[in-house]
Amino acid sequence: MRRIVIPVGVAYGCDPRRAKAILLKAAQDNPNIMTTPAPSVDFEDFGADSLNFKLYAFVYDLNKAGSTSTDLRIAILEAFNEAGIAIPFRQTDVTLRNMDWLREAVADYVSAPRNGMASGNGKPAARTDAHSHRDRVAT
Repeated sequence: MRRIVIPVGVAYGCDPRRAKAILLKAAQDNPNIMTTPAPSVDFEDFGADSLNFKLYAFVYDLNKAGSTSTDLRIAILEAFNEAGIAIPFRQTDVTLRNMDWLREAVADYVSAPRNGMASGNGKPAARTDAHSHRDRVAT
């Protein structure tokens, strides 16, 4: 006998009772999952990106724990898709402050010489110190 633990996050706005019921049903429908002790689901926490659950279930055969975990995950995905419950992906908000340095860097890049030639005039470009712009931006 071996316990399987499957952490699952669902999107905020989903019905947590429905998500819990789907997780339990997926475990109960799998023939490799023991009925005693019965599968259980904990609503673990309010995560940064999701409502976090854990499905706990026991398998009869140690050798089938890996394949049973995979089968459960597939069943959970299919059931959530059918029920319209989304599993969110990590989202990160980035706030840029003081955009003047970025505008200047883009302008420098756009006007920078290509292939050793100055922009547009066909003459060799003057060599510049690569660190001078970075040092100026950092201050």
